[in-house]
Amino acid sequence: MKWFRFYNEVLDDPKVQQLTPELFKFWVNILCIASKNEGKLPSIEAISYHVRASVSATQCLIDALLEARLIQELSNQHTTWLAPHAWQKRQYKSDTSNERVKRYRNAQRNDIVTPPDTDTDTEQNKEKGKKENAAEAATPKKVNSKGTRLSEEWELPDDWGEWCINEFGWTVEKIIGVSDKFKDHWIAVSGSKGVKLSWLATWRNWCRRDYEGAFK
Repeated sequence: MKWFRFYNEVLDDPKVQQLTPELFKFWVNILCIASKNEGKLPSIEAISYHVRASVSATQCLIDALLEARLIQELSNQHTTWLAPHAWQKRQYKSDTSNERVKRYRNAQRNDIVTPPDTDTDTEQNKEKGKKENAAEAATPKKVNSKGTRLSEEWELPDDWGEWCINEFGWTVEKIIGVSDKFKDHWIAVSGSKGVKLSWLATWRNWCRRDYEGAFK
């Protein structure tokens, strides 16, 4: 289940607080739609389907949000599109399951509450985070040309965790629990049974079995 940041400053934002109830609901739906489309709004027909309204009614609401400066028109040399105002500034690329898993593990390890990212994150800190991710995201060790074995240093790749969120709606805590069992099991398995051609396929099958209650 994909998520996005929603700031409590909307309580004091006159652009938002002056919206009618209908337009406020539509704006929140627009944020959800943008989140599903990497910050861009799809065609008016697609938007009208999502909000269960006619194309003409949807266009009127879009025009109202444009006038309120809550959505904006952007463009590059190839195309033009609509997006929520300042979406790229407010939604961080670091907001992925891997980052959340790291913060949760660190909080559990240090018995503290890990604060969320702030608007004051520097490019230097982001670059440092990327290097740390690369160092921690160990890949399974090669055993032969036909398969690989899971390594002691293995950590769940970011996109594997995102797949669980999208496929099953799992929380970070749930993903951590399943990945720990997955790692412990396959590191303990010896011989040819511990060698896999595709660890991603093995992970997805493991998760499906857990989701269906096979391990209960």
